[in-house]
Amino acid sequence: MARILIEDGQLVVRLTGLEPLLALRRTIRVPLAHVAAVMARPPEAAVPPARQGYTYRRGTSLPGLGSAGAFLRPGEGWSFFLVFDPARTIAVDLVDEPYARLVVQVGDEPPEAAARRIEAAVSGRDP
Repeated sequence: MARILIEDGQLVVRLTGLEPLLALRRTIRVPLAHVAAVMARPPEAAVPPARQGYTYRRGTSLPGLGSAGAFLRPGEGWSFFLVFDPARTIAVDLVDEPYARLVVQVGDEPPEAAARRIEAAVSGRDP
């Protein structure tokens, strides 16, 4: 699961436990100005990236268990997935970043609360 933090004008996705080994990353940092949209419980979290047309990966995809890492879909670019329980995920659409989309499982709060907190930070409101 990922910890979602807001630090110094950035969205920080920090992977915990063994997930950095599976995803080949420990942290993703994105300026809040590059966050275009946030959604709780996105439908693509329930479908493995390989079944969504992603053709290349840097990370791990375990059928029936989950996906962790970067996945490339031709014409759309890279997306980062960290999904083991689709009901606990959020999706973050990005602009001007190496990843076009982050689909991550949140660990310490409901996905709707994480999405609201990110949206509040992006708009400059207190979460």
